[in-house]
Amino acid sequence: MAKRPDYITSDEVANMLPFFSRRHVIERITRQRDFPTARRIASRRFWDREEVLRWLDSRKEK
Repeated sequence: MAKRPDYITSDEVANMLPFFSRRHVIERITRQRDFPTARRIASRRFWDREEVLRWLDSRKEK
């Protein structure tokens, strides 16, 4: 059986990026071309937690 995605809210995304303000995360970072695409449910946006974590890993300094 396929694993169901674990969707997170914009507040949870902002909590994963504590070095930025919540507003900056919501208005800028989540709109970057390389940031995972949000899924809309009603008027709210949700992101797949695994996709966001992969995005974070790809941004780490090497």
